[in-house]
Amino acid sequence: MKKKQQPDLAALFDSYCEAYTASDWQVLKTFQEMPLDDIIRKNKQAAYDYLYSDVALKKRLIWLNKLFSDCGLKDYEQLLGLLKENSKLIRRNIEKIILDKEKKTRNLLEQLYPELDEDSQNWTRQLFKYWDNAHASARKIKFRNKQAVIDYCSKHIELYCTQQIAWLPQKPYTRIHWANETDVDEFVPRHVLRYVLSEHMALTQITRLHACDAIVPFVDEKEWQAALEELFRYWLADSAEANRRMLLLPYCFYGAEWQIAQLAPLIKSWSKASRKQLVGLTMKLLGLKASPNALIILNDWMETAPNGMYKRAAWEAFRQAAIRKGLSIEELADQIIPDFGFNRQGEKRVDYGTRTFRVTLMPDFSISVLDLDKQKVSKSLPAPLKSDDREKAENARAEQASLKKRVKTQTNIQKRRLEQSLKNGRTWPKEAWLATFIENPVIRYISTGL
Repeated sequence: MKKKQQPDLAALFDSYCEAYTASDWQVLKTFQEMPLDDIIRKNKQAAYDYLYSDVALKKRLIWLNKLFSDCGLKDYEQLLGLLKENSKLIRRNIEKIILDKEKKTRNLLEQLYPELDEDSQNWTRQLFKYWDNAHASARKIKFRNKQAVIDYCSKHIELYCTQQIAWLPQKPYTRIHWANETDVDEFVPRHVLRYVLSEHMALTQITRLHACDAIVPFVDEKEWQAALEELFRYWLADSAEANRRMLLLPYCFYGAEWQIAQLAPLIKSWSKASRKQLVGLTMKLLGLKASPNALIILNDWMETAPNGMYKRAAWEAFRQAAIRKGLSIEELADQIIPDFGFNRQGEKRVDYGTRTFRVTLMPDFSISVLDLDKQKVSKSLPAPLKSDDREKAENARAEQASLKKRVKTQTNIQKRRLEQSLKNGRTWPKEAWLATFIENPVIRYISTGL
């Protein structure tokens, strides 16, 4: 039943919501000067009566954020009572407000839970799991053996979560072996992998799931990554539907470095298509992954993207990764300067199976290729012979073909960084200096030219 309200205050509150809806900044300034927040705090019951009155959903959302975000009201039973209206938008706004308020709201939610409809109950359970996952005890979860993994997944898998992966084909993850499994006919039970996938797909907040992180090492890594790749390609072929974007979580968290690297062109194409949700999510995930390729992608966007939301998103994801590692942004950026596989002398070996070449990176960033058998020097890797391992040869030639462009990009980035560091008077500890400017031939050649 809708509650009665004081007419004058109700009209005032409604005027505010109207002005907010219309983005009428002149009127909103008047409310700020009033000040409306003080009126609300002195007349909380009237404010709550308006919240529960027969107003449009948009106004209700504006008002609940006004009360519990702007005014900082803490009568959370008034806020949580709105869950009975079964509105996804209301749940989403409530989640933003109480996400970091478990101690103040969990008991209230537990009491309210039996009165909620199925959708709101599912939402509540997911929120509880998010909170539980954030507890220190969750980080300590370990499994003794694969039977313990099977038992855990059997106990905790939920119908609501598995419904979130109903659109995915099951074949890619049906025949995956256990890690170090000697019995070729023993596969990971499908419900174990469904648990890992569904738990991520059901998330509404981005986080590492400690239970899943403890399960995945029991699974054959290459087969699992191949399955993730197939599922990922299936999603991309379906126009990378935004509502199913949470598939990016297991893909980024458990994907190999080559899989992370191929996200770079995807982010670029998504940004050109104004797919802001996908770009923002992927950058946050790369920051959580914090692997070399993930950090290189973020650093490239930080250094080369024009000012705007994507540059800021990359910077924030990189900054958070640095904080987790106990480093400054500059220190982390030093650690991920790519060496493209070259050793301190600027050399690397390339194996064609039957032939081996020594590739040398020159100070002008050109390359010199020495055939170790014939002692013949050339400027590029040769085409494979029939006796060569064609896959190895083609991969090496493809890498060389892209090397010039990648080195040029890094040269521009690192020159700017070094010039700014010199202007700021930055200094390096001896070990960090040697690792950055001596061990890595790329940055050594760049710094010599400054």
